[in-house]
Amino acid sequence: LSTVSPEAEQSLGEVLERHRKAKQHVEARLAGGHGQERAGACFDRLLARSGDLEPCKPIPIHGALDWDCIVRSGERWELYRFERSRRSHPGLDLGAFLADLLRFHTLRSKGDPGLREASREAFLESYFEGPRPPWSRDLDWFVAGALLERLDRMLRRKEAKWAPKVDPLLDEIERTLAT
Repeated sequence: LSTVSPEAEQSLGEVLERHRKAKQHVEARLAGGHGQERAGACFDRLLARSGDLEPCKPIPIHGALDWDCIVRSGERWELYRFERSRRSHPGLDLGAFLADLLRFHTLRSKGDPGLREASREAFLESYFEGPRPPWSRDLDWFVAGALLERLDRMLRRKEAKWAPKVDPLLDEIERTLAT
C-alpha cells in the first residue's frame, strides 16, 4: 500500500483544459492531413460528452498511470512514478490503464481484437470487486481521453515514427467514443 497522500486536486475543468490544449497541438501537427479532421472531431465529441459525466468525489490517483509504471518487486506488483499524483476522478487512472490495454492488445499488428472485451471485463471485475459505482458508466469517456493524450504525446516524436500509427489509433478512439 502506498503512503502517497497528494494535496493537489485536479478538477474536471482542468482535465478539459488539458484536452483543449492537446487538441490544438494535435490539429497543428496533423495540419493538411486527413487525420487532422478526424482527430478534431474526436476531441470535439469528447468535450461535448463531458457535460454528461457522473459526478464523483476526488480521490488520490496516480495521475500518469501507464503500464510502465507497474513493476514487479519480489512477490508483488508495485506502482511508481508518482510525481503527477493528485486528488481527482478515479476514471483518469482507470481510463489510462484501459487505454494501454487497448494499445497493446488491439492496435499492435499481432494483437487479437477479440481480446478487447474479455481483457477489459476481466480487469474491471478484479478492479471493482463487486457493484460498480455510477461513474463507471463513463469509463469509455476516460479511455478515449487517455487515447487522445497518447496521440498528442506520440505526435511529439519524429513523423516517421508516428505517421503509420495515427489512423489505427484514431480508429480505436472513434470506436471508443461511439459507445
